[in-house]
Amino acid sequence: NTFSTLYLWNLKEFNFKILRNKNIQYFILFFIISLISVLFALNIQESIIEITRIFNYVLTLVCLTLVSKKIEDPIKFISSIFSLALIIELGVSYYEFQNILLYTEYDFSQANLLQGIASNKNITASAMLLKLPFVLGYFLNKNLIIKIIASFVSFAAIFMIYLLSARAMFIGLALFYTILFFLILFFYNDSFKFKISNIFKLFFPLIASTTLFLVVYNKNNSVSLVSRASTINTNDESTNQRIRFYKHGLNHVVENPLIPTGIGNWKILSIKYDNKDMIGYVVPYHLHNDFLQFSAELGIIGGLAYVMVFFITMLQNFKKLYSKYLKRSLLIKEGFPLSLLILLSLLIFIIDSNLNFPFSRPMIMIPLIIVLSLSNYHNEKHS
Repeated sequence: NTFSTLYLWNLKEFNFKILRNKNIQYFILFFIISLISVLFALNIQESIIEITRIFNYVLTLVCLTLVSKKIEDPIKFISSIFSLALIIELGVSYYEFQNILLYTEYDFSQANLLQGIASNKNITASAMLLKLPFVLGYFLNKNLIIKIIASFVSFAAIFMIYLLSARAMFIGLALFYTILFFLILFFYNDSFKFKISNIFKLFFPLIASTTLFLVVYNKNNSVSLVSRASTINTNDESTNQRIRFYKHGLNHVVENPLIPTGIGNWKILSIKYDNKDMIGYVVPYHLHNDFLQFSAELGIIGGLAYVMVFFITMLQNFKKLYSKYLKRSLLIKEGFPLSLLILLSLLIFIIDSNLNFPFSRPMIMIPLIIVLSLSNYHNEKHS
């Protein structure tokens, strides 16, 4: 990213007007507050590591926003890149899946073996679902072959998310399709017959993959949807652990609303709060909620700066979606609006951020930053 910035600067392509984008401004503010927090850090080395990561993300957003202007059709280009990346990720995970089936019946105990390129099932599931809205954009393409490919890729992605049993993505998938359903039902100005027809086209991969999964993995299998859904309760060890972490984070923010403890220092501070529940030397590195963790490390102002990166982007895209499409009931007359695809991807990321720690996962953050840069391109083009 440093070389890319220097390259763009050398070509006279670096324009400081790029900093007018609100999400870039808030990301830079988040970076500055992180820098200041080093003065309060328990461990400066950990802060330097995290600041490097943040600086890298800021440069990525700036460079990609600049480059997006030079691509002839950035929407089509990025949709193609996301679709290709998703196909590769699915190929690796399904290769691992078929290797398991050669030796034994698949159940939840083997879910971690489907870790794919990311080497982690939760990251793999999140990375897949984050890209899915841009694959969905091909469903309204006039080319039948492209429609069939998009439908098959969506089916394979949803089925793999079920196999991975990442509960956060179950929630994301449910919200994703619920929002689509109501938007088409109430903001698509056409006959009821055509509404149902479009709903069926879009929901076919979900219906087909869910039906097949329920047939193959019934409730007696530990990976079944019923079994995994039943674990979302306070008796589940993973759920209890997250709740405990959230309480620690909230208590710290209430006690220290404005004084930071240093970016990247929660892994050290958490020992103070979790020492009675720690087993051996296993330290809770993350709060499993990025927004809460940054509020604990940087104070409320730093946490809000990070929240605003996404809030302002979602607000900008919702305004465009409402004024140009929802208000006139033209939601999918000419294909999916880019603002809707961006909102759906951001929704998946926000759900993941509230239950996991995607900020520490470049495989999720880079596609997310691509979506943010695409939003900046869209705003500038229509401003």
